[in-house]
Amino acid sequence: MKNFKPMVSDPVTGVVAPSFLQWLAPALERNDAYQRFVREFAPAKKWYLASDYCFGDAKKPNDCACFAIMPHVIDVDVLFGALQELSGGDIKSLRTVRPQFIDALKRLPIFNICFVLNRDRRLDANERVYFQRKIAALRRQLDIWDKTTPEGRGFTSGTLRRMARFEQEVASKNPNLKLLRDIEIVSTIAAYLASTLSARKDEVVTWFSDRDSMLTFLSSGDGSAMAFDLAFALHHVLCFDQDGDGPGKLAFGSPEATGSMFYDALVRIPDLMCGALADYNLQTRQTSHAKFTPVLQQLFTEHGRNTFYKLELTKVRVGLSQLQFTIGPPESDSGGEATDPSDPDVPA
Repeated sequence: MKNFKPMVSDPVTGVVAPSFLQWLAPALERNDAYQRFVREFAPAKKWYLASDYCFGDAKKPNDCACFAIMPHVIDVDVLFGALQELSGGDIKSLRTVRPQFIDALKRLPIFNICFVLNRDRRLDANERVYFQRKIAALRRQLDIWDKTTPEGRGFTSGTLRRMARFEQEVASKNPNLKLLRDIEIVSTIAAYLASTLSARKDEVVTWFSDRDSMLTFLSSGDGSAMAFDLAFALHHVLCFDQDGDGPGKLAFGSPEATGSMFYDALVRIPDLMCGALADYNLQTRQTSHAKFTPVLQQLFTEHGRNTFYKLELTKVRVGLSQLQFTIGPPESDSGGEATDPSDPDVPA
């Protein structure tokens, strides 16, 4: 992965990012638990960022995305082997969640950041124009990187090919704005989280995403994804905004087209969190299956290693508030209580 030189002084060049980043960034900067976690494991220099999503499932009360952050302090083969054995499989296929898996996740150095999103989410009053602006700005930035960092032309040429398909999709009569929107949201969150861990040249974050249509839409046959292009560019720019000796690196795990992914075991962590969060009804405080109860009561309530946000995106406003889970009554269908202490109404 090439390190690209910073942007030149050009007021019309840069990377367009959704407005919610203006509120997520300071929220995490004020998050004492997350800041303590990063400081504690900062000497690791290498990090895993694993993510899973539940979008558009009518049987679930919530759309959500979960990101599990873990420093590279355990041999990868040992880690993946242990997670594979303890997890027992994808949460959807399990009748019960193994206590040993929950205990392991409580002991391992993992910080989970999870988001509940409104289903009628929008990035802008006119999303087609939003994406046109984003494409134009990123094209200018790629042109600059092509000149300042010629050794990275392999990256920029591949990205430009995918950008052309991106541009065609946005200009089409019926663009898939729903999928483009979710690609933008997920890649933005991944890029920002990675930037909090890799502001320096010797720091590396590898993003391992669960297999999803967001990774195949407008993507190349070589495993490169438009979502990765967007995350890479934003991460690079965000790192240069921080005090450091140059940007760290954001690398990507590309899932196999079919069958098991080589990093399946790692994604079992956000899969567990995302499955339970998608299933938990924030109003009734109920779950559809008893298997989610130990996850909610034993993992979600570990406030020192988990943060939950409700992110509401509409045409005219951004709402970002923190959810706090507490242990609820012991009934099998009650996972605990989630409180929403504030719901700021922030203009987009």
